[in-house]
Amino acid sequence: MYKTNNDKIFLDEDVHTNSSKVRNEESDADNVSAEIAQMVIEIAQDKNTSSERLLEIYYRLYELYSNGNRHSYSVISASIQQNMKKETTFIIRLQDNMEAFLQLVQRNLKNDEDNKNVEASFNKLYDHVMLECNRMCYIAKISKDLKMQQDIVKDQVNSAVMDIKKLYADLIGIVSIFVAIFALITVNANIAFKLTTTNMNKIFLGIIVMNVFVVACIIALLYAVRKLIIDKLTEIR
Repeated sequence: MYKTNNDKIFLDEDVHTNSSKVRNEESDADNVSAEIAQMVIEIAQDKNTSSERLLEIYYRLYELYSNGNRHSYSVISASIQQNMKKETTFIIRLQDNMEAFLQLVQRNLKNDEDNKNVEASFNKLYDHVMLECNRMCYIAKISKDLKMQQDIVKDQVNSAVMDIKKLYADLIGIVSIFVAIFALITVNANIAFKLTTTNMNKIFLGIIVMNVFVVACIIALLYAVRKLIIDKLTEIR
């Protein structure tokens, strides 16, 4: 037995019967929604918008809507998305064919004043299909824009990586110049030390030669730093 909040008592058999009835009704509604969704796909696949198949679809939808059936937006949406993945022009053709189908519906319902609810169902079907088409087109556009932005960012990152690698190479070159100058100065210092064991004239001559050489190295170093580092860091891109 089963007791409700309003103190009505039902037998377990009645509860089971009602549950089965609800499940059957839900199953029937799902089947109708799936059938309507399939007809929407057929509308998109029909390349001749004046074909007899569109008229057959209209009569079948009229029968379903007249019996109080309704379509499911979620089922239609899933079907459109699935077919869009298979064919890129599916959405465009569906939009065009739905316009032609709506005109067919309006012509046939023009003098049918007793079925305003059926007309409302047709209009709602049209709105739902076009809404999903617009939504999918918008998502496709956003995805395309994001892909373009990703490509641009990828190119910029690759360019930055190449610049960093080149800068590292330039810095290594500068360090090499410092090492070379230090080595030259050390060598010349040793030469000057050796010159002190001979005469003063040779010492002065050796100092002058060494200083000229060091100054030339410093000028070359500063020029290299300017060209290889400072100019690159201050360069406007």
